[in-house]
Amino acid sequence: MERPVRTTRASNYFCFPFDPAIDTVPPAFLAGGGGVQSTAADYAKLLQMLLDEGTYTREDGTRVQILRPETVRFMRTNQLTDEVRATMAENGVGANVPGYGYSNLFRILVAPNEARVLGVGGHAGEYGWDGASGNFCLIDPEANLVAVFQMHCYQGGEPIFRRKLYRAIVAED
Repeated sequence: MERPVRTTRASNYFCFPFDPAIDTVPPAFLAGGGGVQSTAADYAKLLQMLLDEGTYTREDGTRVQILRPETVRFMRTNQLTDEVRATMAENGVGANVPGYGYSNLFRILVAPNEARVLGVGGHAGEYGWDGASGNFCLIDPEANLVAVFQMHCYQGGEPIFRRKLYRAIVAED
């Protein structure tokens, strides 16, 4: 089945907060990692809103509460016990991200010393997500930092990027 192509002005299509008036076509297959489109700049606005505990600051300086602060705090709270994290590593699931737990939406740095085996610096509580094709984002409340990196390569070097990022902008602990 051929899907129709919809057109719109780019300035209206890639915006945050999202515009419900945009004419969209339902996806042919609902995939957790598929179908999301954005720009690095708009993704950074989303991350900044999360860093600001749910408050989005528009270009004119007005502030809009998108999420409640307690919702953002819940989103960035590790939901895995140490026992579950250990089981994941034993079974090879998550073994490539030592030191991290997961919330409902993000990876959370819970044990910085464990993560250092990857050469990854960071502060406890740093959170973000790694896309399958190499996209990467992080929010570090302690460093007041958001970062977004977008690429399309399934062999992405996310830990290398994160290591270099922290060394460039955050002093070593």
